[in-house]
Parts: sequence; C-alpha cells; structure tokens
Amino acid sequence: MKLVQIKPIGQLFQVVFDNDQKFLISSSLIIEGNLQIDQFFSTEEYLKFESAALIDKNYLKCLNFIAYRQRTTKEIQTYLMKFNLDQLIIESIIKKLQQNNFLNDNHFIEAFINDSLNLNLRSIKMIRFNLLKKGFKKSEVDKILINYDDQEILKKLILKKQKIKNYQNPQKLINYLLNQGFDYQQIKTALSNQ
Repeated sequence: MKLVQIKPIGQLFQVVFDNDQKFLISSSLIIEGNLQIDQFFSTEEYLKFESAALIDKNYLKCLNFIAYRQRTTKEIQTYLMKFNLDQLIIESIIKKLQQNNFLNDNHFIEAFINDSLNLNLRSIKMIRFNLLKKGFKKSEVDKILINYDDQEILKKLILKKQKIKNYQNPQKLINYLLNQGFDYQQIKTALSNQ
C-alpha cells in the first residue's frame, strides 16, 4: 500500500492511498506517524494506520463534544457508542482524553458541586443524588463531598425565599427546604439563628 496524497482540508488533512482509500486526520497523526507522500505501508502497518485514523477522527469528535461543557467519562462512552465503535477503540479515546486532561471525573465532580452550591443553592443531599444519577460511584462522590458544608447555602436560600410572599409562611418555607434535600433539624437551627 502506498500513500499518494496528503492534502489540507480546513484544519485537517486528507490522506489518500493508492487503493483510493481516504482518511481525514489531524496534523498530530501526520507527525506521530511521520507520514510522507510515496511512503509504502505493509498490510500490518496499513491496518495500524487505519485504526489510528479511526481513533483520531473520533477523538476530534469528542473534543468538539467537550468544547460545549465538561463531560463525564460515562457521557463520553455513551456518545462514542452511537458510532458503533469497538470497545478497545472507545477505551483508547477515553485514555487519550484523560492523558491530555480533557476528561477528568474528579474535576467534573468538584465543578458540579461548586456550581450547585454557589449558583443553584443546592443541598449536599441533592448534589449527591444528581451526581449518582450521572453514573458516579457513591464512594467517588462522598470522597469529595466530605470537604463541603451546605449550612451557608441553607442560610442564603432562606433569605432568598423569605423575600417571596409565598414563602413567608414558615411551614411552606420548611416544606420547600425539605424538598430541596435539607434536614429538618438543619432547617430548624438555621431558622432559629436568624
């Protein structure tokens, strides 16, 4: 098998072999493979390149998918499964994303906790529930959640909700806070400290 053309297409490169097989790849794969026009490939080398090109193509798709927001390993696995890829290919892509620090479940959990506490005013219990729903293990979540306390969040939420006429009734406010995952005793303490 002979490589007959390397042609830039946007930010990628089209690589063409003498069997009319074409691959769209990144410049990093050209550099890693030390690809050159008129380079000969044995059948084994060609199959390795074909696999590397498939990984490269789907790695780039994942980078685009991650560009919109942080993703979990489970989300990436589900995303890649849509393309009917072999499990070894999926694992290679995930490993490459993790090595290049584009995919880190611990960073995701910490960012999710910070956003939930500071932007959405969620209780630790609600945050744990949402993270478990995303497919994280309880041990992973609890290891990070142990560093957080939602007492200040509860105080902020009480002050915010007390400004709304509907929640000026103490029982309605307590019911709302219970539904948000705060403990009854925690709520009573926070309300009595106002």
